[in-house]
Amino acid sequence: MKRLFVILSLMVFLCISKDANAQRFAISTNLLDYILIAPNLEVELAMNQHNTISMFASASPWRINEKYSISQITVSPEYKYWFTMPFFGHYLGANIKYCSYDTYWNSTRYDGNLLGLGATYGYSIIIGKKWNLVPNIGLGVGADFQPDRVRFIPLLTKFGLNIQMVIR
Repeated sequence: MKRLFVILSLMVFLCISKDANAQRFAISTNLLDYILIAPNLEVELAMNQHNTISMFASASPWRINEKYSISQITVSPEYKYWFTMPFFGHYLGANIKYCSYDTYWNSTRYDGNLLGLGATYGYSIIIGKKWNLVPNIGLGVGADFQPDRVRFIPLLTKFGLNIQMVIR
């Protein structure tokens, strides 16, 4: 299921972006994810004067010792509507989040797959000629697929402070 979701997300991303104006795109990373030791990358394409699409990926395959482990892989495609122009000011968006996780802390283990859908809000602050700082948040609902059951939960689909490089 994980591979199918990743393949379908990439296919949708590539099909939508084939007619895009590739004059503007951005690469960013969420600084807050590094607290969880989760390297991440987001690529965003401007479709026109108000719309962008992006693909976010994060992974943390770390085993600290026999008692502690943080292991997760996350992908999240997102559509954003910018009120002024892409990569500047306020935006509203919609995202899908998929996360596969296997984490244990002391004797408690958390293992499963999460699929979520949410709405996002962010604001891009220009800090340099090509650099932006983008605080963002997303709320939604998720289906947590446990080995023995499925739970529906409220979900923070996005929470970050991104440093972004805009390429024109």
